[in-house]
Amino acid sequence: MHSVERSVVVDIPIAEADREWTRFTLRTTIGEHKVTSPEQEWSLSDEIEHEAHVSFHQLDDGRTRVTVRVEYPGDEAAGVAILEHVARELEEFRWAAQCEPGPASPGPEPPGQAPH
Repeated sequence: MHSVERSVVVDIPIAEADREWTRFTLRTTIGEHKVTSPEQEWSLSDEIEHEAHVSFHQLDDGRTRVTVRVEYPGDEAAGVAILEHVARELEEFRWAAQCEPGPASPGPEPPGQAPH
């Protein structure tokens, strides 16, 4: 079994990061939410046999490091594809957790999307 790991730092406290991760996983195709904080499990796809975990680590000044680790069978090419997917999803999570617009503000465009 091989593994890949990627982290992102969000400018929110750990409890808020946990809530935002739950909201994020429920409204995206990242997978299914199975367990609550500080470690959760989620699935990339039912077609890929793997085990994935997310952990939250409180940093100074109300920031949190969110780390996703995926263990999978297969070759290096599969690992590269999984790592790219995880990196993209974590960047989208960071945007959603920090930049989610309020009811009166359209907010910035999420990563990878052109402005309207």
